[in-house]
Amino acid sequence: MRGPRQWGSKKVSWPLGLVLAGTALVPVLPGATPAGAAAPPAASLSVSAGPPTTRVTVSGSGFGLRNEPVDVYFDDHDHALAVTDGQGRFSVGITVPAEAGPGQHWVTAVDRGSSQAAQAAFTVRTDWTEQGFTPEGRRTNPYENLLSPSTVGRLQESWRVGTFGGDSSSPAVVAGTAYFGSEDGQVHAVDAATGASHWTFTTGNSVISGPAVANGLVYVGSVDRKVYALDAATGAVRWSFATGGTVVSSPVVVGGLVYIGSFDGKVYALDAATGAQRWAFTTGNAVGGSPVVADGVVYVGSYDDKLYALDAATGAQRWAFSTGGPVAGSAAVANGVVYVGSLDGKVYAVDAVTGKQAWTFTTGNQVLTEPAVANGTVYVGSDDGNVYALDAVTGGQVWAFAAAPQVGTAPAVADGVVYVGSFDGRLYALDAASGNRLWAFTTGGSVEGSPTVADGRVYFGSEDQNLYAVALDPATHRDAVGARPEPRSLRPDLSLRPRA
Repeated sequence: MRGPRQWGSKKVSWPLGLVLAGTALVPVLPGATPAGAAAPPAASLSVSAGPPTTRVTVSGSGFGLRNEPVDVYFDDHDHALAVTDGQGRFSVGITVPAEAGPGQHWVTAVDRGSSQAAQAAFTVRTDWTEQGFTPEGRRTNPYENLLSPSTVGRLQESWRVGTFGGDSSSPAVVAGTAYFGSEDGQVHAVDAATGASHWTFTTGNSVISGPAVANGLVYVGSVDRKVYALDAATGAVRWSFATGGTVVSSPVVVGGLVYIGSFDGKVYALDAATGAQRWAFTTGNAVGGSPVVADGVVYVGSYDDKLYALDAATGAQRWAFSTGGPVAGSAAVANGVVYVGSLDGKVYAVDAVTGKQAWTFTTGNQVLTEPAVANGTVYVGSDDGNVYALDAVTGGQVWAFAAAPQVGTAPAVADGVVYVGSFDGRLYALDAASGNRLWAFTTGGSVEGSPTVADGRVYFGSEDQNLYAVALDPATHRDAVGARPEPRSLRPDLSLRPRA
């Protein structure tokens, strides 16, 4: 039943049947075991979930003879040709396609000679793990492939979750769960697809801080002056740390440390596993914005009118940059430049290494929120009611969109769309290139929670005491579960050559 080894011929033999054995599809070959295969063929992945463009190493065993060609497919597309060693094993790297939608997909390995096959599942998923998306705070999701300027106009409400007090904090969305705080003092974990509650945890006061999720823990601050680490699955407290003031700053987690600010005027670095204080740096006033971290440096603003650069390991000051007013929001770091707003009404660009000003842009009122940075453009809201797009190199205005009376949220950017909330009760979707309005959704209160964009959904809070999720087709939108390919139906790309 075994066909000849084939590299470039047009004919490929296929097995008579397949049975499921464990997690692999194994060929049924009458009365024969492939030479060199001590066990049924099996395939494994170096990672089983991740965003589009994730690099994955596919490993296989039990595939027969030395130098046996094995095609490796992502869904029904042949991505790589591997060659077995003397024990029927192979290892080859593939890249998850940029267009792969969220949900379950299949990686299939098929031996060209015997047609033996094995499969492993890969879940395409983009996690928005902290307020700034990444520790640099750019608030840009580069992996979104469902929502775009051409599709965002069809967004509709998918679900809403009611809280019992005011606005919701900016959600973190990780592994299918959305985590957020609310002014009723609770931290919520809900199903990202349906809004169904997983758990809630009650702190001693309002939770304005946006959670950060890392290593199975949810980190969040509270107005009760504490920083909490909660089990992501259950909400159980792992540890808490008491600061000397209100905590509205959102944490950032890098290298086993949690960085967060407090109204006691300090920036703290805490051990992510235990909550033990590693260091604290004292500014001249309250720290309400969230730290951001890039290249071993923590950048954080203070109500003492300054932006600080601190050594991430020790807390030692690298430099301080003075603005004309309190720095209430977070910074964003991109291409060696720190971008930050100030209550003096200006947006500043500061050299990340030297602390020297590169440029400044003046809006018509105070800038309370943090900027987003994407594709050479800085997007930022102002209390003058405008959302601005500025050239990241020069500070020149590219466009402005009027979202009066006041822009109270940090923008989020994904696939050419800028999402931003306003005190007029709306969430807007704007064309990132032109500033044209593409879509708007009206709530019953001011939209002050910064939006999160992940896997074709936008999550945001409103002062009407709801957290909303909007999606393209709320009646049917679920993470896609792709049909498991039948290995016999897959056709090899005969132009591929073996590679590791």
